[in-house]
Amino acid sequence: MSNTKPLISVIIPLYNDAPFIQEAITSVLSQSIEKIEVIVIDDGSTDNFEEKINSIHDPRIQLIKQVNSGAAEARNNGIRNAKGEFIAFLDADDMWAANKLKSQLDVLTKQSKVHMVFGQVKEFYDSSINGHTDLQKEAKTFVGYSPITLLISKRDFLKVGDFQSKWKVAEFIDWYDRAKHMGLTEIVLPDILAFRRIHEGNLDRLHRPDAKQYVAVLKEALDRRRNQQ
Repeated sequence: MSNTKPLISVIIPLYNDAPFIQEAITSVLSQSIEKIEVIVIDDGSTDNFEEKINSIHDPRIQLIKQVNSGAAEARNNGIRNAKGEFIAFLDADDMWAANKLKSQLDVLTKQSKVHMVFGQVKEFYDSSINGHTDLQKEAKTFVGYSPITLLISKRDFLKVGDFQSKWKVAEFIDWYDRAKHMGLTEIVLPDILAFRRIHEGNLDRLHRPDAKQYVAVLKEALDRRRNQQ
């Protein structure tokens, strides 16, 4: 790791995503802003991810290992180790557009009343699902209220607090609702800032047992609003 303090800390939670992690990291290192650190949090992976990461020779990459605890705790671990003034997140199977950080940083440095900057996400289909003829493989673009498009100052993130590790899914929905509850403001850029990969490992995400937590997260959000009123 370079002695130069990074401006932006990029946190990548990783769990058995060896086939994709090189592309994810490369999309971060290719950003026009060079004063970054890439903190990869291995959440108890059992594949050959380390071999893939070690093939990328860049002192800005830092690997931290933890016992399998879920994406929320992995991101929290990354925050605790982050040295940058700003925080960004990327999932290990996704990628960023080349202008992602610069376009968002321009907003945050010029508009002091804006706390969070998001952008658009474009989906793409990985070759691992070529056999799924039932899928309509059309690229979809949508507003990315998601950690992979967020840029925020570390100070503002800490005002809201950690992701709640009790949620195995929807932890960002919970965090975002708390951020809005505290009065943090946002801008959503019209540009595509992130590319979300659809692959064999995440096709069934809405049918997993813990998907019911989405309902519980939304209930807590509604309760917060009622209590505020």
